[in-house]
Amino acid sequence: MNRKERSVQRLLILFFIFFSNIFPVAAKPPSFLPGKFQCKSYFHLRYSFIENDVKNKISEDHWSLRRFKLAADWQINQKVTFYAQATYKTNNYSATDDEFFLEHAYFKYSFGKSLNLKIGQFKPPFGWERFQADSRLPTTERSQAINRLIPNGSLGESFVRDYGAQFFGKVASFFQYEFALMTGNGANNGFADKNFPLVVARLSYKRNLNFPAWRKKVQFLSQFACSYRQNGDNNFVKQLPGCDKSYFQHFAGNDRRKDYAVALTSGGTQLAAEYLSAVFLFDGAEIATVRASGWFCQYSQFLTDRWQCVLRYEHFDPNRSIKNSHDLSWLTIGVDYYFNNKWNRILLNYVHKIEAADEMKNDEFVVQLQYFLFGSR
Repeated sequence: MNRKERSVQRLLILFFIFFSNIFPVAAKPPSFLPGKFQCKSYFHLRYSFIENDVKNKISEDHWSLRRFKLAADWQINQKVTFYAQATYKTNNYSATDDEFFLEHAYFKYSFGKSLNLKIGQFKPPFGWERFQADSRLPTTERSQAINRLIPNGSLGESFVRDYGAQFFGKVASFFQYEFALMTGNGANNGFADKNFPLVVARLSYKRNLNFPAWRKKVQFLSQFACSYRQNGDNNFVKQLPGCDKSYFQHFAGNDRRKDYAVALTSGGTQLAAEYLSAVFLFDGAEIATVRASGWFCQYSQFLTDRWQCVLRYEHFDPNRSIKNSHDLSWLTIGVDYYFNNKWNRILLNYVHKIEAADEMKNDEFVVQLQYFLFGSR
């Protein structure tokens, strides 16, 4: 059986699971230890169509399993919890198709409100949108800047995760800090110290504001994060499209990244913006520095309990000293329909893509089904 036949077989199995679980839709998640152990599983089934152009290398017009996830959250006692999450996907034209990968596996220990410890495999605390669960995103995908410019974005089979330890907690009433020391090689890429250390820090300020004219409480969130890594040999080719592979396939030097984010949330309304920058400093290379940046602004609104709309504009520049077709500006228009109270939904996204040079017809239309087999959100 070839790879395509295996992909079709797995999609058929998933369809069987879906239709066997559709009644009743409100099934409760299993609970081995009531109140202490919970698990959930959901999938995203997607149809994608990209406008055809002679310059396109791939004419994408197909069905895919974008992701199938299984997660478990175990509260061992009042101070210790364990979380694990695995994922599988197929038919996405991706090097990580057709395999199960462990995404999360970590313990959390609480010393108190102001000091907690996380240790294991998890996301470095960098980026606001990256920490919005894909089951709650109003769009089918995160922005290009987030996917590529966070420390472990598009880094092998890491799924943006890494191995390490993180301290976090609340300071005063409105501040939360996170500080992580990680291997820098990415999860699922094997243990190695050649890219150690990856140091990541994030500070968040969150509080509720009252606006009498608005007559609603508004939650205000502001975040700043930064990271530093000394690389012995890291492959950043997929992070920076169009880059010189002779320099970035085995990057030696340090990369420094910053992230600024702000979000306003009031009921079913949210306005968010985020800016990221990355600087790559080479050891002993002919070029000294490469700078990349990206940002997005996003507005989402629940029109009713069932209907949500979203509008996002984003920009990504993998090398600020060069202007070419890899400098991207995307406009995403989306509508989501929630067909029950378990956050099962259908998402429709239209993405208008603009290149700074050598423009092509490659706008994309995506339909995605989100369905929880058990658990929700």
